[in-house]
Amino acid sequence: MDPPPVEPPPAPTPATPAAQLRTPQTADTSGAARTVRAAIDTARGILNTVDYGPLSNDLKKAYNDAKLFLQQAEDALKQGNFAFAQGVAKKADTLAKELARR
Repeated sequence: MDPPPVEPPPAPTPATPAAQLRTPQTADTSGAARTVRAAIDTARGILNTVDYGPLSNDLKKAYNDAKLFLQQAEDALKQGNFAFAQGVAKKADTLAKELARR
């Protein structure tokens, strides 16, 4: 007696990209991107007025942290993660304003 014929497995379905979670603040992607971009540009502009040389070691760390936050905001913006981008841009802005007062 012959074994029953084996059916080939079904063809794999193409993977669909994961849906991005949108909050009410980021539902309008172009508006969210503009808002984040403005926050990044503002923080960067303030930070560019800070003279790094005479800063204490603690303030140099804050300066470097602000630069890191700006880079993280840029990266998140490119990935469409507007909520995270806005959050780290705000942190960079806060540090930049503190540093500019010194």
